[in-house]
Amino acid sequence: ERRGDRGRATAALERAVALDPSEGQARCQLAKWGGGGGESDAAWRTAPLDDAYVGDLFDQFAATFDEQLVGKLGYRGHLQCAALLGRTLEAPSGEPLQVVDLGAGTGLCGAPVRDALSAEAKLVAVDLSARMLERCRERGDHDACVVGDAVGFLRTLEPASVDAVVAADVLAYVGACDGVFEESARVLKPHGRLVFTLEEAASDFGLGAGGRFKHSEAFFCRADTLWTGRAAFDADIPWRRV
Repeated sequence: ERRGDRGRATAALERAVALDPSEGQARCQLAKWGGGGGESDAAWRTAPLDDAYVGDLFDQFAATFDEQLVGKLGYRGHLQCAALLGRTLEAPSGEPLQVVDLGAGTGLCGAPVRDALSAEAKLVAVDLSARMLERCRERGDHDACVVGDAVGFLRTLEPASVDAVVAADVLAYVGACDGVFEESARVLKPHGRLVFTLEEAASDFGLGAGGRFKHSEAFFCRADTLWTGRAAFDADIPWRRV
């Protein structure tokens, strides 16, 4: 690519992806360049990104993440999730609300979720990036921070033990949502809610030109039928400046 030969660079990436379909960096770059094609194209576009790639990616951006995402891109997915949760969660009074913040990053969702629900709510932050969670701890809006993947953490929880699961700008790095939806359904209480953002695709889902997974509303509706349908969904509201 540095020599101006995009074709050879694309071919090299395609060979790397063929050898290891889970390799995140090559796949994301290939998606940005519009490479791939043929029978194997759908497979590498929809296969999960490896956790190490995602964790390392966000470790690199942890120091400037908030400035880049909120300041320059006008990101507001955390505010939208909190507001939607505040409108749709009807929890009984009594014990503090239990909230799991998947892909919590630097903790942007913490304060808005507390404002929307209750200052006494118990928030657990989960993220693949240890450095992002360091910023989250410094922010101080979560009660606990756990380094790990979303589905793996949810599997450690007891059934019907959580009031809300938040996944702001998370599914763009998860891809297929089945595991997140199924485990959220298992751990959520009967009144519980899962709130999340999506980067919209024209059809189905797969890695887009931005190197992130995009999902169609049709894909979401199919995935939603896998469980009880307690996802709170607000369509056609952009989650960052466009």
